[in-house]
Amino acid sequence: VQAYSTAIRISSTKPDADIYVCRSRSYVVLKQYQLAASDLGACIDVNPDNLDAYLQRASLFLQAGEIKLAEADYT
Repeated sequence: VQAYSTAIRISSTKPDADIYVCRSRSYVVLKQYQLAASDLGACIDVNPDNLDAYLQRASLFLQAGEIKLAEADYT
């Protein structure tokens, strides 16, 4: 997590969206699901065409029982 955070911090004004996806996966391993969802949202903000980020975030929302939010990401 720390290495990804450093990469985001030192990157240009627009960090690579994939860094957020990678850090979100680290948060999932640590069972920090809110932070994982937040990073996936940041990835989507940087690259709205990143289908993987939507699918992973929808999965997190489903696990949290947030059906409407999951449906929004799946559609």
